[in-house]
Amino acid sequence: MKKLSLIALVVLLLSLLFVGLVYLYQREVSSVPETPPSFMYTDFGVYVPTQYSRYGIDVSRYQERINWKEVKKMKVQNISIDFAFIKATEGKHMKDKRFKENWKEAKENGIPRGAYHYYLPDGSPKTQAKNFMETIQLLPGDLPPVIDIEDRGIGIHKSFISNIKVFLTEVGNFCKCKPIVYSYDSFYENYLKGEFNDYPLWIARYGAEKPAEEKFHFWQFTDRAQVDGIGPKVDMNVFAGDSVAFAKLLLK
Repeated sequence: MKKLSLIALVVLLLSLLFVGLVYLYQREVSSVPETPPSFMYTDFGVYVPTQYSRYGIDVSRYQERINWKEVKKMKVQNISIDFAFIKATEGKHMKDKRFKENWKEAKENGIPRGAYHYYLPDGSPKTQAKNFMETIQLLPGDLPPVIDIEDRGIGIHKSFISNIKVFLTEVGNFCKCKPIVYSYDSFYENYLKGEFNDYPLWIARYGAEKPAEEKFHFWQFTDRAQVDGIGPKVDMNVFAGDSVAFAKLLLK
C-alpha cells in the first residue's frame, strides 16, 4: 500500500511539473512579439525586411578570407548583396589587415563599396583622419567614407562632438562629399542626435523594429546573416531609398 502511494505521489509531481513547464513555455511564446508581415525568413539565416530594394553587408578582418565572387552570385527571393562597407582603419594607427584585399575584390566583382573608420574618442581626430585617408583610395562609384562612432570615452561631451566634426571636415574635404555617420540606435539617440543632420546616417538596430531616428539612409538590422562566400556570420543592412537615391549617393 505504501509503495502504491509513493508511485501515485511521483506521478502527481511529474504531472504538476509538466503542467508548469507547458505554462512557462506558452507564456514565453506569447511574450515574443510577432514578426511584422514586412519581414520574411530567408536563406540568409535571418529575418529580412522586404520593403527595401537594396541590401548590403559590412565586413572586417573578423569575416576572414571572403570569396567575393560567391557573395556577388548569392540571390535569395530577389534579395542580393548590392553594396558592402569595408573596415579600413581604427584610431590613430590601426589598419585592418583584410582591407586591401576586400576593397580590391569587392570592386572587381561589381559590388559598390564604402570604407569605414572606427573612431576612438580619446585619439586626435586629425591623426585618425590622416590614418583613414592614407589607407583608402576612392574612385567614382564608391560609397562615401564612413565614421563608426560607438564609444564616447571619458571626455566632455562638447569636445567629443567637436572632435567628431573635425574628423568629418577633414574626410569631407578629402572625398569632396558628406561622409556617412554610423552608430547604434541608443548611442545615437543619447549622444549624437541633432548634431549631424547634414550627413547621411547609418543606424544599427537589430530585430524587426526600425531605428527610432526616421531619417536614416542605411539600417543595419542584424549581425547574424549567413552569406555565401563568407564563413563567419556577418552584419546585413538595407538602404532606405530607391535605386535613383542610391546612385545619387555614390561618388562622382
